[in-house]
Amino acid sequence: EAPVYIPWNNSLLFASNRIGNGSEQVIELWLKDLSSDRPPERLPRKTWAEDIVMSNGAFLDYVPGKECPTTARSVLIVSQGNLNKSSGIYRLHLDTLAVDVVLNESGWDSSQFNSPNDIVIDPVSGAILFTDPMYGFWQKFRPEPRLGNYLWMYNPGAENEPMQPEKTRLLSDGFQRPNGLAFASDAGDLLYVTDTGYFRGGDFISKYKLAEYKNRRHNTSDLARLTSDIQPEAPRTVYAFDVERNAHREIVGLVNRRVLFVAEAGVPDGIKVDCEGRIYVGVGNGVAVYSREGAVLGTCF
Repeated sequence: EAPVYIPWNNSLLFASNRIGNGSEQVIELWLKDLSSDRPPERLPRKTWAEDIVMSNGAFLDYVPGKECPTTARSVLIVSQGNLNKSSGIYRLHLDTLAVDVVLNESGWDSSQFNSPNDIVIDPVSGAILFTDPMYGFWQKFRPEPRLGNYLWMYNPGAENEPMQPEKTRLLSDGFQRPNGLAFASDAGDLLYVTDTGYFRGGDFISKYKLAEYKNRRHNTSDLARLTSDIQPEAPRTVYAFDVERNAHREIVGLVNRRVLFVAEAGVPDGIKVDCEGRIYVGVGNGVAVYSREGAVLGTCF
C-alpha cells in the first residue's frame, strides 16, 4: 500500500499489507533508496506501531501554487487506527521521522473516522480528500463504525495551525467501500474514485447463500462453508466525477457521477494517472491500465 515517490531524495515510501490477526494486526512502513542497490529499510517500530497505526494511503505533502512537490520533505499518510488509537491523517517528516497529527476526528459529534484508506491533495486549492470505508471493523481491528462509507474533504490551513475538525466536509456518499482516489490531471476538474464493496472485508453469509441453505435444508454444521467475504452484486467499480468550484477555486461539490469501468479481476484498489491521462489500477491479477475513456489498454502482471 501507499507507494509514494519522493523526488527530494530519490526514494520510495510504501507500506506492508496487514500482518497478524485481529486487534494485534500491524502495518509496517518501509523506505527504499532508489539510488542504491540496498534492499528497502523498515522505518523504526515507533513510527508505524505507535505514531501512524495501520497506515494505508499516502501522498506527497505540499501546497499547490506555493510549493513544488519535487522539494517536499514530508508525506501525508492515512492511519486506519486500531482499538486503542483513533484513525486519521498524519504528517511524516522524512528528514527527522517526526509525526504531526493533521486530523483525527470528523467534527461530527467528535466521531472517529472508520479506517481511512486513501488520500490525495487537490492540485488547485490544496484541500485534502480521503476515503473512509468500514474495512477496519470487519477486519477486527477497529471499533463499531459511527459514520458511513464516505469520501471526505478537509481544508487544513497552514502547517503550524491547530487541527480544525469543523473544516471537515462530507464530499460524497453512496459508496459501499470507497477506496482509491486520484485527480485526472493538475487541472483538478475530474476525480476518479474506486469502490471495492465487492470485497466486504470480513466473512458473512450472503442472501444468496442463505437462500440456498434454506432451499436445500442443509444441516447447521454446513453454515461455515457458506461464508465468504465477497458480495457478488456489490461494486468493483471506478467512478468519475466532475469537480465543481466556486470563484475562489475551492471545491464545492462533485457532480455527474458515472461508471468509468468495472474491474475484470478482483477489485480496483489503488489508482494513479500519468501525464497522458492513462489510468493505472491495482486489481486482482496485477496493475490494469485504462484509457481516460475507460477502455482497457492492458495489464502489467
